[in-house]
Amino acid sequence: KSSAFTGSFSYTWSHALDTCSNACLEPFNALPAAPSLRYQISPLGLGALNYSNADYDIRHSFNANYSYTVPTSYFQNPLMKNAIGGWTFAGIFLFHSGYPLSVVDSGVRSKQGVTNASGLATQTFLADYLGTGYLTCSTPNVACMTASQFATSANQHDFGNIPRNSFRGPNYFDTDLNVRKDFTYRERYKIQVGAYFFNVLNHPNFDNPYNNVASGTFGQILETVSAPTSAYGSFQG
Repeated sequence: KSSAFTGSFSYTWSHALDTCSNACLEPFNALPAAPSLRYQISPLGLGALNYSNADYDIRHSFNANYSYTVPTSYFQNPLMKNAIGGWTFAGIFLFHSGYPLSVVDSGVRSKQGVTNASGLATQTFLADYLGTGYLTCSTPNVACMTASQFATSANQHDFGNIPRNSFRGPNYFDTDLNVRKDFTYRERYKIQVGAYFFNVLNHPNFDNPYNNVASGTFGQILETVSAPTSAYGSFQG
């Protein structure tokens, strides 16, 4: 074979905005660190704090797949031709930038005396951000947010000063590999031998940091995520 490599590569930049993802029916991210917000935050209307980055807003996404078959014509020695020639190496690459998350403060709710609020949900208060620019988490080694960057519960007198999903979690990367070869026996039979390697680099991918300022684990990344299990790449467990 003169040409034994095939592949495709794609890059997507996108920006998704909404007031409540998934029609508010199911949380896009149901993991405990920073679950999706599904209800109206401010009584001033959905445009006040809800309208912002969608839960599945991925700005940068890179996908690739490839397949390479070692040509038998590379080898003159019959033993090498049969042992090495004809093996196929195929795989995929997946990279995307981090998912957005909201920073909340349950201490503000306690201060207002509505800890037992009834109705659709317990009231959510977004934490007042004191900094400039939006924070992005990239490593689990250090906390990517600290409580000092946000107003204390005693000093907050609103439902938040920036919209939901204004911060970013860590990026995601994965690559899988498939190695296989076909053997023909008496022209009528074909046997394929091979193996699949998922997350071949043994690379951990991390969940969003804990997003409650009132929690002792605020800003810390404490968990990894498994491979995407939904159409938009959400981590369900």
